[in-house]
Amino acid sequence: MALIKCSECGKAVSDKAAARPGCGDPLLAAATAAKTPVRVVRAGWRWEAIGALLVIGGLIAAVAGAGGFGWFVLIVGLVIFVIGRFIN
Repeated sequence: MALIKCSECGKAVSDKAAARPGCGDPLLAAATAAKTPVRVVRAGWRWEAIGALLVIGGLIAAVAGAGGFGWFVLIVGLVIFVIGRFIN
């Protein structure tokens, strides 16, 4: 059993209590909600993956001698990757 401080009345309250004895504010629901894990998934990961693949493909093409096309694909992939980093 741990004692926590009530945010309303300031008294020490058990974390197992259903309500705070000083003010009657329900405590159990707040503690249960705080322990629920939240999974955050970014929407931009797909754009980042496409951009990364284009950067790698453009770099390989540029080194292999495709000339301007390889560098163009590399720059487009870099732009797509950066855009994907800002999409939440």
